[in-house]
This record gives sequence, C-alpha cells and structure tokens, in this order.
Amino acid sequence: KYMPRRKTGEEMNFTYVECLLYTFHHLAHK
Repeated sequence: KYMPRRKTGEEMNFTYVECLLYTFHHLAHK
C-alpha cells in the first residue's frame, strides 16, 4: 500500500491519520 518509513513512529502516525480519515469519511458518508 505504502512505502515503510525509516522510523516506526512515522509509520504509526501515518496509520493513525489513515484510520482517522477513514472514520471521518465513513461518518460523513452516513
């Protein structure tokens, strides 16, 4: 899906943002 970052923290942050965006989109769609 996406290239792994050099830092694990960055990867976790990216996943967190992706989850947030997904949740926001899901809520907005309803």
